[in-house]
Amino acid sequence: APDPSATLKGERAAYIPDDRKFRTIPVYDGHQMRHGHHLAGPAIIEQITTTIFVGDSFNCLVDKFGSFALYKKGRDDLIASALNGVQP
Repeated sequence: APDPSATLKGERAAYIPDDRKFRTIPVYDGHQMRHGHHLAGPAIIEQITTTIFVGDSFNCLVDKFGSFALYKKGRDDLIASALNGVQP
């Protein structure tokens, strides 16, 4: 999978519901993310018109249509279908 580190904009404090406290988490430029980029939460993905919060219990994958697919950690069986843009 492509490395999303080049899309990293920085870090910021965000409230993490699973921890019930603020933590410093990475912030990514959603406009620079491409098909196959994969992030483990917690993370923030920023775009001009939206912000996506990837919770601590989730991963995020950019599918072939450029959509951000969030799925529960431990459900790596969903990666292939998300990459191919097909419902499991």
